[in-house]
Amino acid sequence: MMSFALKHIENMKAYEAGEQPTSPKIVKLNTNENAYSPPESIKKVFEGLDLKDLRNYPPIDKLDLVALLAERNDLSLEEVCFGNGLDEIISAIFRAFIGNEKELLLTEYTYSAYFSYAEMYRSKMNILKMKDFKIDLSQVGKAKFQVFLLTNPNAPTGIALDNEAIVKMVKKHPDKLFIVDEAYKDFNDEEGMSLVEKVREVDNLMVVRTLSKGYSLAGVRVGYVFASSKLVANLKKVLDPYNLSFLSQKIAWFALSHEEYFQHNNRKIIATRKSFVEKISQMNFTTLPSKANFVLTSPPSGQGPKETQETTLAKEIFLFLKSENILVRYFSRGELANYLRMTIGTDEQMNKVINALEKFFTLK
Repeated sequence: MMSFALKHIENMKAYEAGEQPTSPKIVKLNTNENAYSPPESIKKVFEGLDLKDLRNYPPIDKLDLVALLAERNDLSLEEVCFGNGLDEIISAIFRAFIGNEKELLLTEYTYSAYFSYAEMYRSKMNILKMKDFKIDLSQVGKAKFQVFLLTNPNAPTGIALDNEAIVKMVKKHPDKLFIVDEAYKDFNDEEGMSLVEKVREVDNLMVVRTLSKGYSLAGVRVGYVFASSKLVANLKKVLDPYNLSFLSQKIAWFALSHEEYFQHNNRKIIATRKSFVEKISQMNFTTLPSKANFVLTSPPSGQGPKETQETTLAKEIFLFLKSENILVRYFSRGELANYLRMTIGTDEQMNKVINALEKFFTLK
């Protein structure tokens, strides 16, 4: 069959999402969704729905949402922008600020969709190497780039950088654009200064966030941006005009207006994360210090087959957990081949993981 795709699209590798469960019995800990549902009271959004509103296009300016976050963060309406999930925002950033003209800097390990976007838009890409999965910001000045896209806390490691250090780096390079992806910020229990506080002071900084993780709304697709009015204005030029549905806007407004409910749930996830790491440490797992709703952990060496790219112990455990109806994430690339990424679920779900791991090592 003839392919009508552009040549570089035909040859590019598509982003691989985590496996979707085929049964309600499966414990899904592979895509970093929030372990807890939104409050029952969110149903009021649907109870008060006027069907006539669905005939019309949704508000383009999303003024209720923008005003809510602008006031909360002491910003102007022109310094806040919403998108159809953080992925649409990242894609728009590539179109507006990178394309095939600017050189992009990515950390060695980061959200893998960035690499797909870079291929899609034929961006010139450079890689900042990481040592022991850590990002050394002092090396940024040695790299060649115009735009740096940074996840903080990092995905897939969960390690968080100090915001003060990030601001210092951004100020040191005023001719370069820095985009900080804070998708997992709600699980950082040691966060100090907010980067959003610096948006007006540092006009080459964009902070992007999502309601998918900390607000349990991955299925609603809402992301947002804090940046200077000039950056936001140019970003809006390439966003789809009606990119956030009427229902999505209503649900997002409700969630952002009930922040304490979600933060309470996130504190439970943080507590479960700590407990789970302590338990697997007793099984000699090595776990990176996560500030996200997942952990990247390596099983004890010497307790499995000879570890090659095809037969790491991590991969063997990944397959065993799958046979026990538990989905976690395994990446075969580089150092990640010896690690598993596990979303932090409820205490009950994580206990199932512990029991399955104990069973695995008993069978070994």
